[in-house]
Formats: sequence, C-alpha cells, structure tokens
Amino acid sequence: MRPLVVSLLTLTLAVPVLAGDGRLEINQACAVNTGCFPGDAAGFPVTIDGSAGRSYVLTGDLGVSDPNLDGIEISSLDDDITIDLNGFAISGPTVCVSAGPTLACSAGSGRGIDGNFQVSVSVRNGRISGFADEGVFALGERSRAEGLVVRGNGLTGVAMGREAIVRNSRVNRNAFSGITVLDGSVVESCTSSSKRFVGIAAGGASLVARNTTIANGTDGITAILYAVIRSNTVHLNNGRGIVANGSLVIDNTVAANFGGGIVATDGSSVQRNVVKNNFDPGGIVVNTDSTYRENTVTENRTGAVTGSASANNLGANYCAGAGVVLASCP
Repeated sequence: MRPLVVSLLTLTLAVPVLAGDGRLEINQACAVNTGCFPGDAAGFPVTIDGSAGRSYVLTGDLGVSDPNLDGIEISSLDDDITIDLNGFAISGPTVCVSAGPTLACSAGSGRGIDGNFQVSVSVRNGRISGFADEGVFALGERSRAEGLVVRGNGLTGVAMGREAIVRNSRVNRNAFSGITVLDGSVVESCTSSSKRFVGIAAGGASLVARNTTIANGTDGITAILYAVIRSNTVHLNNGRGIVANGSLVIDNTVAANFGGGIVATDGSSVQRNVVKNNFDPGGIVVNTDSTYRENTVTENRTGAVTGSASANNLGANYCAGAGVVLASCP
C-alpha cells in the first residue's frame, strides 16, 4: 500500500462552508487563512466572482488592517449578488476626526464592500466602518442597501447606481457625503448626519422619503429633475436644507439650516412644508416657473419666500417673522 500523502496545496484550498439555508459563509478565519469559497484566495479582500453562488452570509465580524484593501470585493459580472451581514460588522483601520465641514479621515483606498458597474448588489443587516474610501460602493443597476449602519468612512457612506433602494439605514460621520444614488432610486427611512458635504443626493425621478438629515457639512438633501422629496426632517445642516431642481417638495420639516430652507428651481412644486428658523437666504427660494402653496414659513432670518417673477404663489401659505410682508404670502 502506498503511503498517504497530503500536500500543502490540498490543505490550503478554499472549501466553501454552507449555512443551513444554503448561503455561503464568510468569516475572519476563512478570509485570512484559506479563502472562503472557490474564486476567493486567502487574505483580504474576500473576493466574490459568482462562481460559488450568489448568496452570502457573514458568520462573524471581518477586520481589515490595511487601509488600501477592501473588505469584500465583487468581481462577478453576470449575476445578482446578495450579502447578509447577519448583524456582524466589516471594519477597516481608517480613523475620522472632528465633524461637519471639518471632518477628516486618514488616507487609503479601501472600501468596505466594493461592487462594480454591472452586477446588482444587495447588502443588509450589519455595520460597515473605518474604510478610507466608500463604505458601500455598488453602481450596478437595482442595487440595495437595507438595515445598515455605515459610519466613519473616508468618502461616501453608501454610493449606488440607477434604480437603487436604500432603506432603514444610519449613515453618519463619513467624510464626503452620506448617501448618493443615481436616477430612479429610492432613499427611505434613513438617517444621514455629520458629513463634510451632502446628506442625501439623488438623481432624476428618485423618491426621497421619511429620512432625517442633520448636521451635514453642506446641504441636507439635493435632487435633480422629476424627483419627489416627501416627509423628510431636515435640520441644522451647514448649507441649504433641500435643493430641488424640477421636483416635488412636499410635507417636509426644514428647520435651522444655515444656508436657507428650500431652494426650488426649473418648475419645482413646493407644497405643505414647515420651514422655520433658517438662515440666509431665508425660508423658501422659488425660481424659474416653480410654484408654492400651503407652506408654513416662520422666523427665517432673512425673509420667508423669495425668488424670480416667474415663480407662482398658489395660495394658502402662512408666513411670519422678521421682514415678512404677509400680503405677499397669502
């Protein structure tokens, strides 16, 4: 009988471990020592090329010590990929100091989860922090981020492409912007705070609803053509509260923003908002064929409603405070 020979190569092959529901497991031990499944070599980033499957679950925290390495990198081009963080965290070594417009983070190029421009990526239920670049970067169409805490990353917290969905997530102390999505996306029931720049930036025909943006470095919420900005709380941002271009701005509470309350241009409609105690240039600025009605605009430091002659007051507004002429705000 020939002696049994076990090669070192055999010992170091990535053998996938399946959770009870068939999802592929990711944890620190397999990430560092063997790779977690076919297509993933030992060491960071954990690489998902799609050959092992499309559904993955963390079974422990991941810690990345090199600021230039991603936590999870998705190289697949053909399949939708789902990653359940399962309540665990993906953490990098980046440190951020200060807050708002002076927030600064240590250098590097790593991302928490690094998607690509073609595959749809869904990430849910966990924490991503301490990466020098984005927390979640997934520019493939129809990507999703749900139930996340994304904090202390060097650029944008969550950056996604067209038709994305970002829901029920807390995104704070990221050094560039909080949440950025392209056209046709939904950002809903999120909190975005303490960035150097914008809290939530949405592309055309997007829905931004029931979010809280507070203490961002510049504007609270920005959106371009055909967006709907509904029922958000926008407070204490260092720039403007809401900036809308050809969009519907309705049922928001916009208060104490240093660059003014709502700025609406290019045929926007501003309805039923509470706009209070904002600084220069005041409560609501409407320009270029925009309309406004049924807003409550009070105690804004440099006036209630201003804008161009092409803006249209459709009535039932209430305005009060310094410098307000009530006849101009029926």
